[in-house]
Amino acid sequence: MSISIISKLCGSFLAFGFIAAAYAAETPTYYDFCGEGLSRRFIRVILDGSSQGPWNVVLMTNGRSEPAKSSKYIFGSLEPRPGFVMAILPMAKTPPLLIFDDGHAEWAGRYYTRCP
Repeated sequence: MSISIISKLCGSFLAFGFIAAAYAAETPTYYDFCGEGLSRRFIRVILDGSSQGPWNVVLMTNGRSEPAKSSKYIFGSLEPRPGFVMAILPMAKTPPLLIFDDGHAEWAGRYYTRCP
């Protein structure tokens, strides 16, 4: 092989390595939400794109974590509300956490906004 071909191949592998590293740096993705009112609640949702199992989310509430899974649709035959992004379904049989594209979340009848 000529040096030119070897140089191009090495450059391609290096570029692929940088792209893979950048992609890996993007995961896991997380959302932080804060609740209003007297019982302020801090919620962090960590999405783990590398997980092979159904429990691909860590749901943290006020420092306590539990496994959960994400779902793009949970409404059966009903249309989701406008702006719906995903539902987080905790392993404990609690209501799902609904995340919306305007930066808010709803969980068990309470409204949460992105933390400042």
